[in-house]
Amino acid sequence: MASKPVPSQSSVPGMPCPSCDARIVVTMQQILSGSVSCPACGLVLRVDAAQSQGVLDELRKLNARLDGLPKIAVKS
Repeated sequence: MASKPVPSQSSVPGMPCPSCDARIVVTMQQILSGSVSCPACGLVLRVDAAQSQGVLDELRKLNARLDGLPKIAVKS
C-alpha cells in the first residue's frame, strides 16, 4: 500500500511562529477575536484592530455569509 505524501510545512495553512517557528494554524474566528496563540510556545499574537479595520470588516461580512450556508456532511 502506497503512503500519502506528507505536505511540506509551507503548504500547510497557517504561518510560522515568530518565536519558535512552529506552525500556527489560524482560523477566521481567531482573527476576528483579536488574538492567536502558538500551540508550541504559547506566544500570543494580537491583531491591530485599528490598522486592520477594513480587512476585519470584510472578514465579518464573509463569516456572516458562511454562517448562512447549509452545512455539508464530510465523509472521512
